[in-house]
Amino acid sequence: PWMSRVVPARIRGKFFGRRQGVVQGAMLVGLVGAGMSLEAASETSHLHAVYAGMFAMAAVARLGGAIAIARQGGQIVSRPQRRMRLRSIPPRLRGTPRATLLGYLLAALAATAISGPFLTPYLLVHEHIGYARYCVFTAAIVIVKIGALPVFGRVIHRTGVRRVLTTCALGIAPIPLLWATSAAFWWLLVVQLYAGVVWAGFE
Repeated sequence: PWMSRVVPARIRGKFFGRRQGVVQGAMLVGLVGAGMSLEAASETSHLHAVYAGMFAMAAVARLGGAIAIARQGGQIVSRPQRRMRLRSIPPRLRGTPRATLLGYLLAALAATAISGPFLTPYLLVHEHIGYARYCVFTAAIVIVKIGALPVFGRVIHRTGVRRVLTTCALGIAPIPLLWATSAAFWWLLVVQLYAGVVWAGFE
């Protein structure tokens, strides 16, 4: 509700499409930079110091974001009009489209959170693709998202969220099966590019 007050409805699809593109670009720089720093530090005795420094930078960034949000004011009402008890929310959601959407999102993100961490050791340890190829693999999905997110923003503006979310959710489902089809790097890269498109629409 707060974000709906911050961003007007007429520009919401375009705004969030572009915003997510910037977020993905920053994440790509962070992932590659962190990986290269840790790899360089692993050859010396400064690995733990570099690791701690990264977490310190993350803490400062989080704190800065929290301060910026707390300073929101003026035309934006950041506080709810009235208080609502937590136990009163489920009865209000039950039987509504929002409950179905929330249940789906929780299930999809939980499945991703459980399965996602296994992909990196599978590629690096089991398939031995090497750090350079893993960087290309990781960068591929982010670069595709950066290009696809603004497009989906415009599509959502024309067709609505439900159609895009449904189509992309169906597109995400077979990705693990596609990874299992072949261990060839070119095939994994093709699947990753496809995953970038459908995950961009989902996000």
